[in-house]
Amino acid sequence: MDFPPSPWQLRGDLLLSLWRVGRWVVSTAFVDYQPGGVLNYRELLAARPVLAGPVPTVRITEIWVDSEESCDGGRALWAIPKELADFTLEADAWTAEVDGRPIASARFERGRSLPFRAPVRLRTSQPRGPDTVVAPVRGTARVHRAAATWTIDADGPLGSLAGRRPFASVVLADFRLTFGR
Repeated sequence: MDFPPSPWQLRGDLLLSLWRVGRWVVSTAFVDYQPGGVLNYRELLAARPVLAGPVPTVRITEIWVDSEESCDGGRALWAIPKELADFTLEADAWTAEVDGRPIASARFERGRSLPFRAPVRLRTSQPRGPDTVVAPVRGTARVHRAAATWTIDADGPLGSLAGRRPFASVVLADFRLTFGR
């Protein structure tokens, strides 16, 4: 499958929640990559922080997309373990499922936003054999406070979050990001 070369210029909306799981903070996000970027697709991911210097760094532990191009490109370029899934989106209510079985659904209610576009800067750090693939992510977004309600399949891949509530949620609206070098 063909996919765009790195870096990817992306636009869209990201709905993010943070969870406490033991001694870790886990983030989950639904992302709607929209026209104006190199690819248009939807995504659900879970990530955890990685200690790797002054720039916030995350390791994506689970991720699903509805685009074969994104799936192949994410794996080949940045070692991101993308899998295919089906998504339903209505306003700020999302569902992701594989083979008709739900992984997670979430409803976000946007609150106040910052009066300016905020900078976004982080890195992903993904294992590939004995190596690590690091990809910078930089851009801007309109940041909104949010309230989120998640429903997660207890027997699914995000089952450790089932029955829990996130301690913080935000919406990064109309983001403009560059992913990779």
